[in-house]
Amino acid sequence: MDIIDNAGQQGATYADLRHDIKKMYTLVRESRKTVNDGVQIDAGFCLRVLVDGSWGVGITTTREKLCTLLPHIMQSARALKGNDTKIKEAPSETIKSEKKAKKRFVNEDKLDFLKGLEASVYDQTDRISSVTAVLTAIERSLYIFTSEERMIKTSVDKISLRIVITCKEGNTLGSRTIRWGGLGGMEYLLEREDTIKEDIIQAAREADILINAEHAPSASVDCVLSPALTGMFLHEAFGHAVEADSITSGRSMLTGKIGEKVAAECVTVKDDPTLPIFGYYLYDHEGVKAQPVIVVKDGVLHSFLHSRETAALLDATLTGHCKAEFYSNIPIVRQGNTVLNPQDYSFPELLDVKEGLFLGDTAGGQASIGEGTFTFGTQYTREIQNGELGKYLKGCSLSGAVTETMKKIDAVGKEVQAIAGVCGKGQMDLQGWLVPHIRIREVMVGGRGG
Repeated sequence: MDIIDNAGQQGATYADLRHDIKKMYTLVRESRKTVNDGVQIDAGFCLRVLVDGSWGVGITTTREKLCTLLPHIMQSARALKGNDTKIKEAPSETIKSEKKAKKRFVNEDKLDFLKGLEASVYDQTDRISSVTAVLTAIERSLYIFTSEERMIKTSVDKISLRIVITCKEGNTLGSRTIRWGGLGGMEYLLEREDTIKEDIIQAAREADILINAEHAPSASVDCVLSPALTGMFLHEAFGHAVEADSITSGRSMLTGKIGEKVAAECVTVKDDPTLPIFGYYLYDHEGVKAQPVIVVKDGVLHSFLHSRETAALLDATLTGHCKAEFYSNIPIVRQGNTVLNPQDYSFPELLDVKEGLFLGDTAGGQASIGEGTFTFGTQYTREIQNGELGKYLKGCSLSGAVTETMKKIDAVGKEVQAIAGVCGKGQMDLQGWLVPHIRIREVMVGGRGG
């Protein structure tokens, strides 16, 4: 492309241009009423140049302004004296890849679909206080050109549905949130309509039960984690710590620990953006081909996730894990699809403890990748007595040291679930988790019970 050639002629050792078109459709229903139905379109260009070891970056919404933009970003790069930034380059390549919706969001009747789900919820109990449904479809096309003569054109459509169910009696609430998401358009949800109905009926019943449920105990106990909570733990507490920008900046507790034991032997974790679940992509936003990366193998730290810059700093192989939320953002190191390899335990076998707790879906939380600690909330808890699930309890917190807790995992389930996640790291990003249940021995939980 001419602008890339011009950058090289003016002294750039590397340049790339990203033309990014992102359309996000959102339909929100609250208590059987539509409160939002709109589309947001973010489209523009991000031009990066590497000059004398420093980056210059400029953004514009029109192609015609790129030539005007180039001298300014060349000048700003040269003004940043004293840097010695290097990148790892990729070979010349021309690629076009598409995963498009079969039933586009704008062409399909969403209201009848959502009204049917809402009716299923309200049929379960007269203590329903509110039902919120958020249906989001994203259509994204990326055109990336680099000074290596790489030309990458990708288009990926994704869709997600989040439903929040709240029950109320007096001043006491019970709540459940459940989410689905994957590749394509409305066909993804319509093909799973029966399963989604079953899930939300169960969630509505649980929200009703939680009104009168007792609080979980505060204690160190054996716990079985739901796939959603397992995914949250692996992504937030551990996954961010293997993003190589946190390694090169010294902010991660895993800096310098390649080859060391960081988890139990039953734990093998990889990140694979090429799997056709919610975090899918084939090329990152630097135009690098996404690679499946074994992060932990049999409990031992194996690899990090890289951008071009971190791969050069650590003399590592490019993995294609650098993404931006919009055209106006600089790409940063991100996870794709977090995968925990399944093992041989059935769910009843995981419950084989004398006394313990089953920790239900995540209610959010936080992790410090520098200190290596975490605290996550659960939406609900259930007692485990002599290998059987018992009564429901209110949600609790799960906390501890990351690697110490990963070493306490003594059993991994054999059935995996694909879960749609959303992650914020200064920029929002769509993530996928493909994980089973896990069992952790003597982990600290906090409720309000004795």
